[in-house]
Amino acid sequence: MTDYSKRQLKALDRFSKKISDAESHLARIEDSVPDRRNMKQLRTLSPF
Repeated sequence: MTDYSKRQLKALDRFSKKISDAESHLARIEDSVPDRRNMKQLRTLSPF
């Protein structure tokens, strides 16, 4: 395998890791944001 091919594979691995990290970060954000349907229920249950 040539040096150029090795560098390309390393770059692709770095991009893949960055995409994976971004996807997991977005999943954490989505999990932490309450669903709109649940928000409506929470507002009706809240005494405030």
